[in-house]
Amino acid sequence: MITSFHRKLREGVIDKDQLTVLVEQFLTESHAGHLVWLPIGQPVIDLLTSTVSTAPGNHYLRAADALHLACASVHGFEVVHANDKHLLAAAPLFGLRGGNVVS
Repeated sequence: MITSFHRKLREGVIDKDQLTVLVEQFLTESHAGHLVWLPIGQPVIDLLTSTVSTAPGNHYLRAADALHLACASVHGFEVVHANDKHLLAAAPLFGLRGGNVVS
């Protein structure tokens, strides 16, 4: 999320003060327990490695997406929700369905 916020800064959608507010809100929500952090252990790394190493070359598979998707799959999720077309397109590689939160 933090890198998404920073991308909005880079794209000129938000300014530095707005970035600061977003980061502070993120930390507040996280410290309050409103975000659940799943552990990244060897099963996640094993799935990520096997999936990425066998993925077709035409998939636009980013490192953070692969990590998120492997973690979701290992921890029993069936669907991931996002508005990122690349993450949603990669979800089936990890045995997940993608749900677009915008459409």
